[in-house]
Amino acid sequence: MRDTILVYPTPNKDAYGRDSFSAYTTYRGRFVYKVTTVIDSKGEEVQADGICYLPTEVSELDIGDKISYVNINYRVISIEKPKDSTCREIYIKVTVKRTI
Repeated sequence: MRDTILVYPTPNKDAYGRDSFSAYTTYRGRFVYKVTTVIDSKGEEVQADGICYLPTEVSELDIGDKISYVNINYRVISIEKPKDSTCREIYIKVTVKRTI
């Protein structure tokens, strides 16, 4: 995993009700630009703009968090944790959608 990915924790709300993100944590991961359609947490079909592979040490990641890669911001819309034959998590597969 050679890419540098910034992970912002779950947002707080500012005085105007907008998301306000605090400090980020830097991780080594892999970002793949891939347009796919996924089912989000609300059960709706959403077009995703990329897939981010992160190490299992990323524990505070949740749906709705912000990920930044090459100065482009994305929102987490899906999280998967694939397992190997011994039922250990190998990595975290995060599907993201670009934010404006």
